[in-house]
Amino acid sequence: MATVSFLNTSHQTINWFAEQNRLGRLTVKPPFQRRPVWTPEESAYLVDTILRGYPIPEIYIYMSPDADGGDHVYVVDGQQRLRACLEFLADGYAIKFDPRKLGQIYSLADTPWYNKRFSELSVEQKEAFRRYKLIVRDLEGVTDDHIRHMFHRLNQSTMSLNAQELRYSMYRGGLLATVERLVEREEWDTFRIFTKLQRRRMLDSEYVAELVIGYLHWPQNKKDNLDDYYRQYGPEFPFADQVTERFDFVLDYLARLFPEPRMAGTRWYRKSDFYTLFLAIARGRINVATMDSGKFRESLVDFSNRVGDSKVSEEPDSPVMVYRAAVERAATDRARRVRREDALASFVAGLLSVPAAGAEYLTAEESDSPSADQDEEDEEYLDE
Repeated sequence: MATVSFLNTSHQTINWFAEQNRLGRLTVKPPFQRRPVWTPEESAYLVDTILRGYPIPEIYIYMSPDADGGDHVYVVDGQQRLRACLEFLADGYAIKFDPRKLGQIYSLADTPWYNKRFSELSVEQKEAFRRYKLIVRDLEGVTDDHIRHMFHRLNQSTMSLNAQELRYSMYRGGLLATVERLVEREEWDTFRIFTKLQRRRMLDSEYVAELVIGYLHWPQNKKDNLDDYYRQYGPEFPFADQVTERFDFVLDYLARLFPEPRMAGTRWYRKSDFYTLFLAIARGRINVATMDSGKFRESLVDFSNRVGDSKVSEEPDSPVMVYRAAVERAATDRARRVRREDALASFVAGLLSVPAAGAEYLTAEESDSPSADQDEEDEEYLDE
């Protein structure tokens, strides 16, 4: 029986893989790999990474003798990275991607190869690309069953970096530092808004960043603009003291209002609802300084129960019905976030209908009900 080894590593240049491909001794997509899904922009960003001399993930291969007595190379993992390299060598695309991906360190002035194909690079750049060394793991003596089993195990324990985890690798100080200070407050443990997994994956930080931006710039569409604001407010964040003081006040107030876990079992511990309640108080739509806290709590419990009880039916423009319609689907859509805040503020004020208080902040398209294809649940933030 052949010896099986998953531990053999070596370095091979991009040029070596190109030569194997030219000789017909390279199979980039064996049957057990998924279809190529990278866009030209993703491929171009990889090439930019290589030209800067940064490391990229290793390539998994196995070799098998061919009819000519040579070795045929099968790419087990890394086919999209390798395909991107080979297609670039063949002038298949130019190095063009969203310049904002360059982050805070680089600019287009530091990217002389931007918007160029391989044939348009300088001699030095071409040589650097061809000679770039890939880490190659040779799976010696393996069968298809071994490979499938290996990747089954890897996929059970490996998670790709999510958007917030990537932000931590790109930004420092500024907004990021303020968010981290706020996330560490003990009230979050009482509210139990986040699962342990969500906290490990930094989704609590992403959520708090959404609250910060919503407080400063009115509610936004889910996480659409977060990267723009991280770039704008890093490393300096001029509103750090203002945000910290206001958020400390609101978190402390809500923890005293609902000292029980999960906010006494009301809907307010849910992410979409907490977003609305928190910002309505933080931005002064609900002025808690002039309110009796006991009566305010009763009002919030009553509103929560009526919104959650499908048997409750009121006028379509009543706060309960407007809020319910805006939270059931596409709850992180900007227009619905604004409408929920309008509804909650109206209910607390004792109004029988919801005025369009937030309409001035919406485009005509946002003021309309979301279309069917927008009407999706936010799976990443489903409450557990």
